[in-house]
Amino acid sequence: MKTALTAQQITHYRSQGHVRFENFPLNFDHLRETAQKTKRDLWRFDPILKKVILQTLGPIALELTKSRALHLACDQWIDSPPLPGPMKNMFCFQNLASVFVFSSGNILDVYEPSSLTSGIPEEAYLVVFAKENGVLVDNPKDPYTVQTRNLGYVYGDRLKNGLNPIVRA
Repeated sequence: MKTALTAQQITHYRSQGHVRFENFPLNFDHLRETAQKTKRDLWRFDPILKKVILQTLGPIALELTKSRALHLACDQWIDSPPLPGPMKNMFCFQNLASVFVFSSGNILDVYEPSSLTSGIPEEAYLVVFAKENGVLVDNPKDPYTVQTRNLGYVYGDRLKNGLNPIVRA
């Protein structure tokens, strides 16, 4: 499934750091069920979700950010509002490119990572893309850092294609 972006959506994202898609075809209830297994990296447990992220959301992220390649840093279910601050501070990764926030009602918002967390609803599914030079860092605000380290990463490691897939233009 390819989502075509309009020139207006691209311009709005690049000038305002945010764009919204209404009625985005992703099953929110299925995401909630999958989140019962794990809160971070749901895509590792659901091949269909992985395909949607890499083949639908990835190309959107590439076009909005004018990037040639991006890593899937993580996806994450949240069921309480995050602490106030920039979205990039929620994660144990540096050099983020975009944060996708999917919420009930099939609303998909895409944010520039320095956008404030006030845009995230109480219950949401997030997909985070990092630039090719994305790096794992120690971030006490990210409760899932250990889960990422359990994959074999140590602080300062760049994201690896085998562990964090890359999408290319």
